[in-house]
Amino acid sequence: MNQQTSVNILMDKDIKENAEVLFKKMGLNMTIAVNTFVRQCLREDSIPFQIKPYDDYKSKIESSLRQAAEGNLISFSIDELETLEDMDTNEAQMFVNVRRKESKL
Repeated sequence: MNQQTSVNILMDKDIKENAEVLFKKMGLNMTIAVNTFVRQCLREDSIPFQIKPYDDYKSKIESSLRQAAEGNLISFSIDELETLEDMDTNEAQMFVNVRRKESKL
């Protein structure tokens, strides 16, 4: 039988609570979810998803703010955004392209 040990980690309270709700929907608890993640890391000999540096996101946000300041915006209503969620990638891209043409961007 494998010996078990405890691991203590710190995380934001809201993140923990949201994760617990998500894991419960999946039939998991925090221990099983974290163990699954660690086992997958060991199997793949890496973290099983891409981690991008903060600067990538920061530069994208700065670019978006710059475009907004220049008036290069495409606006969508909440209903349109919800419709986009239900579309496949090609349909969504066509929808956005039509809006770009309407906005002359």
